[in-house]
Amino acid sequence: MSGAGVVVISPSGLKTQMSFQLDFNCTNNQAEYEALIIGLEMLVELKVSMVEVIGDSQLVLKQLSGEYKCTSLALAPYFALAVQLLEEFDDMSIRHVPRDQNYEANEMAQIASGLRIPEGVMQKVVVVEKRSLPSIHQRGMTVSTCSIDVTQTDWRFPIIKHGFFWPSVLKDCITYAKGCKSCQIHGPLQRVPASELNSIVKPWPFRGWAIDLIETITTDQGTVFVSHQVEAFAKEMGFRLLNSTPHYAQANGQAEASNKVVINLLEKMVDDNPRRWHELLSETLWAYRTSQRSSTKVTPFALTYGHDAVLPMELTARSLRVMIQHNPQSGEYDEAMMLELEDLEDSHLTALDRLQAQKLKVAKSYNKRVKGKNLVVGDLVWKAILPLGKKDHRFGKWSPNWEGPFRIHEVLRGGAYWLKSLDGELHPRKINGIYLKPYYPTV
Repeated sequence: MSGAGVVVISPSGLKTQMSFQLDFNCTNNQAEYEALIIGLEMLVELKVSMVEVIGDSQLVLKQLSGEYKCTSLALAPYFALAVQLLEEFDDMSIRHVPRDQNYEANEMAQIASGLRIPEGVMQKVVVVEKRSLPSIHQRGMTVSTCSIDVTQTDWRFPIIKHGFFWPSVLKDCITYAKGCKSCQIHGPLQRVPASELNSIVKPWPFRGWAIDLIETITTDQGTVFVSHQVEAFAKEMGFRLLNSTPHYAQANGQAEASNKVVINLLEKMVDDNPRRWHELLSETLWAYRTSQRSSTKVTPFALTYGHDAVLPMELTARSLRVMIQHNPQSGEYDEAMMLELEDLEDSHLTALDRLQAQKLKVAKSYNKRVKGKNLVVGDLVWKAILPLGKKDHRFGKWSPNWEGPFRIHEVLRGGAYWLKSLDGELHPRKINGIYLKPYYPTV
């Protein structure tokens, strides 16, 4: 037989001591919860608005404060009922005291259990109330149980075999595994994009525009664009200077793609003497401008002049258009050129439609591979060690792939982020979200 002792102290210091005999089987921790629930029920009936819970049971008090999780199925109904009662108060606090400072409540519990009558209370009249049912039954609370089929091949079998089971065992085990620091810093790098493709199409081919209000200018990470002089100029003129993230060529603009094509052409022409590349640049550009683009199905030369360039082979073999235009009069040639230029606007619109359709097709295929990241300001993240594949001389091939953790300082457009260290020091450069992953604390 167990006992529960309750001592209620009013704001004026008046103490009321109560003793309850628990005429049912219960553990020590259940008896501690019974004493707490009985006291809270009385205070709720008295319409008390503020309460301070004082006790010597670390398990019960730390479960109520959230420091411990209530994983015991036997205590779960008591815990739920205690939390429900505490929500009835406008203000409540929990304080743990050593057992010797909680002697009055312990004396009431000992009297109810019939163990002994402590010295000093022989002359007191103590009324012992008898409880035949647990508090959770008196309030009509039901206890639900759950079961799980675990075979010897299940990865949870060793845990449950040693007597550990709770309803959220699967979730808690996954959370525990995610918090492994070594697993996180040696985890694989993400190879898929973290944000959707932002295709840029010029509104009208061969047309330019200008505005007198500039809010932002985006450049790559070239030293000429990230110098202190450029940053000072941007601050003085009142516009924001953004940099495309390093090691992510997709964000460096159409100019980078055009440069790649020109460089590939030059590589095929400078086999013997690479230092002469500048002498072959004009020929390379001619080849580029007279080759049909897959996106527009027409050459840049034809979009400019209304017809394809006359190639040297056509002069040797005398193609049909060369024969028709052989030795034309000056006026006839000028008139033919003007007629072609008048029809050039339709060619521009057709090329624009093809370009937009091709961009949509590429974006649709690209976006299928996107694995978005919902990172917000203040989140802790790991950052990939750049450049990718860089090895630490101390570890060699055992070098980690990630470093950190870092905190998100600002979320930028286009899936880019600005990081800062845990000490608050800002990183000099922004980084694309593909090189970040969430940080999971070690449990």
